[in-house]
Amino acid sequence: MGKPVKTTLEGRSILLGAMFSVDTESTARDDTADRYAAHLVFGGTMVLPGSRDDITGYWADSFGGAMTSTGTGTSKVGGFDITYAYADAQFVNHWEVQADHIHWRIVALEARKAEQPFADYTLTRVECPPAR
Repeated sequence: MGKPVKTTLEGRSILLGAMFSVDTESTARDDTADRYAAHLVFGGTMVLPGSRDDITGYWADSFGGAMTSTGTGTSKVGGFDITYAYADAQFVNHWEVQADHIHWRIVALEARKAEQPFADYTLTRVECPPAR
């Protein structure tokens, strides 16, 4: 955290609307060779409108196959929380969707330690050109 980056995020409904995927890419503002990309997949089943329902997810990124993780979480009004477990820590992703932006905050939970900020993004919604 603390390193300014330019981030793009593209989300889309997949699998006949049963799941949602997100592709994100970022580049450090001070070092264009410092790049990162991730592909995220989310799915769940809404039991009742506005209810807190279980969500599952999958995280794959530019660190390669050894750093993938399956996540579990819960929906909430205006967003969801999902946790990915790794050998050294759990990473809790808090997503809040608002009319004109998305706030995505990640915190790390290490064994017997306090929650540590890991990443914090505020993404402004823009219209995308139509697919060709």
